[in-house]
Amino acid sequence: MKNKNLYKSFLFVIAIFLFSCDDDLDVQNNNSSDPDVFQSPVERAEQLVFGAYSALQFPGATGGQAAIASAWFSEVSVNPNNVTIPFSTAIGVTDGVYDETDDIAQQMYSDLYRVVNRANNTIATVDKLLRSEIRNAIAANKATPLNNDFVAVNISDFDKENFSEDERKTLLEIPSIVGLSNVRGEALFLRSLALFWLSNSFNGGNVVMPLKIAADVEGTRLPLSSRATVYEQIIKDLTLAKNVYLSNVFGWSTRNQDGRATFGAVASLLGKVLLYDEKFDASADVFQEVVNCASCNYALVDDYESNFKEEGEFNSESVFEVQYSDNLPFVPNFGDGEGTTTNESTIRAAYFSDEQGGFGWFKPSHFIVTLFKNEVRTAADLSEEEAFYEFGENELTPRLFANPRPRLLSKRAKASMAFADDGSLYYGRSTDSQGFSNGTFPTLPRRAVVRKFHNDELTAELQASPLNEKIIRYSDVLLMYAEALLRGADAEANKQQAIELINEVRAKRGLVSLETLFQGVETPPIVDLTLNDRLNKFPPSEENLKNNLPSTLQINEQELTPENIVFHLFDKERPAEFAFEGRGILWNDLRRRPLRNSGSSLSPALERLQELAAIDYELVVPNALDTSPGLIAFIRVNDNARSRFLKDFQRRTQNIQSSFLRSNLYFPIPFVALNENPKLFDNPSLLITD
Repeated sequence: MKNKNLYKSFLFVIAIFLFSCDDDLDVQNNNSSDPDVFQSPVERAEQLVFGAYSALQFPGATGGQAAIASAWFSEVSVNPNNVTIPFSTAIGVTDGVYDETDDIAQQMYSDLYRVVNRANNTIATVDKLLRSEIRNAIAANKATPLNNDFVAVNISDFDKENFSEDERKTLLEIPSIVGLSNVRGEALFLRSLALFWLSNSFNGGNVVMPLKIAADVEGTRLPLSSRATVYEQIIKDLTLAKNVYLSNVFGWSTRNQDGRATFGAVASLLGKVLLYDEKFDASADVFQEVVNCASCNYALVDDYESNFKEEGEFNSESVFEVQYSDNLPFVPNFGDGEGTTTNESTIRAAYFSDEQGGFGWFKPSHFIVTLFKNEVRTAADLSEEEAFYEFGENELTPRLFANPRPRLLSKRAKASMAFADDGSLYYGRSTDSQGFSNGTFPTLPRRAVVRKFHNDELTAELQASPLNEKIIRYSDVLLMYAEALLRGADAEANKQQAIELINEVRAKRGLVSLETLFQGVETPPIVDLTLNDRLNKFPPSEENLKNNLPSTLQINEQELTPENIVFHLFDKERPAEFAFEGRGILWNDLRRRPLRNSGSSLSPALERLQELAAIDYELVVPNALDTSPGLIAFIRVNDNARSRFLKDFQRRTQNIQSSFLRSNLYFPIPFVALNENPKLFDNPSLLITD
């Protein structure tokens, strides 16, 4: 069972500190013999920061519908037209039209600022406790400040050059100061993470940036800060946390507190922020620290799928993840507040899944289904065998084939989606045509459903899932590091190092090297996963589609130039590696990708969506004259077969005049915030309204 103590929020402690305005804390006697009274400064600080961690579980952060909402905005999702979804966001995704009243956007906005406020409360309290501990050290002649006024001014700690390097080292040997410094670093990390998500979700990046607890309601009404200002503050805070407060913190497992921020987590987020800010050389330098950090113990795992199952939580590939509980009373109303189901579990799997208890509010795009089928595997990976299931004669109980068969799909594909006729089990049922779709499967054109982060080893999906949400994985660090090298000042000189980083990921996933891939593939491995193929031919048939594949899926020979490799990362590598996971990984990638046409007036996201919308997919019946059970339609790409064309993203890209599209998929500031805070209008140039 997971440790649940980390995200308990200790509301009574928060309430005590939230409204404390004194420079020094009024505290009870810690030497009291009453065990209910004694509490060290570090314990108090940790209770507060655990409350900030807990806020990451809120529905607008990573819990509830947050994960599926982020996935909706990327190129791996389309809104199903045949399913009623009770969110205006889903319709907005399909139509590409949003306004200030969107419900999920409001939830995101509110909950992310709750993370910020809890982090600010932690910082304010820790500063008071740190100041007290440092004064005690000075009084005991353990340290001497450079600034004689230090003990008298309202200054937080020792990050303002008040002490020499030697004095700082001395202070950081005092256990209470070490513990408080760690907590301050964690709070800076959490505030930075929430501000980063806010700036990457709303108003072109221009958002309100509270850095302290407000004394009254009026103090909460702040003007907008520019994206540049927000990023500058985030970079400053993360740099301080990395270099001072968490510089020697590489894990919390000895205290059974996995999930707290570490040096690796802070450095990885800092590298990501610098990358998004297009400070590529600085980003590469930080990612190099993470990759070279022997004490961090990061490594790609052999079993890719385990990253998204309970047994893979906090594994060597996990840099930072939000923890959920595996011991919940079922609460059917996914309400708010500490201890309720929505905040200690996630409903992401039930939203994503079509099957066995799922709501079916998410459909994968034709693009991502075809991309997964088109991954070029190594000979060794092609020879790997696996258990293979089909329905028995009664068509109710899956029957295991006597002998294992070659795995039909790549490791990434198999772990990310369940494909009709791939021979796997999905909620206790075989994926063969009669069992998986029964002729009426709602995603019949796509012939696949999401598996990643699902509890599909059960017979029905949990509406309160305990699976942790991966925020940063080590594979993302490697691929972002490669991107930073390829987009930096010395891209050509750093190209080989970037290739090696990408190949490290591809090798673990059983895929051919980038050098081999860029030589071109005469026969792309688009597989026709039909019942006949599965029963009669192993490996499945391969269609020579080189001349018919659209440019987004072609595997033609191309030069290994930095520019071509960067587009490969955005077009194929990152969508396949991170489909359906994290909080907006691919949503952000869609918006920050370089323009293919540098002279285009389109936003990067709209340019890419239009590229994908131009692809024609076809629904093909293997034998139009044979209507017997089991001959279910499947997908090909532009093969001139007899059937109707299918499309992705048409309605989304037709609304070119939509402010949501023209602002590169940023939400507007919610109406409630606009109504309550008149200072949002102080600088009209920072408020995107059309």
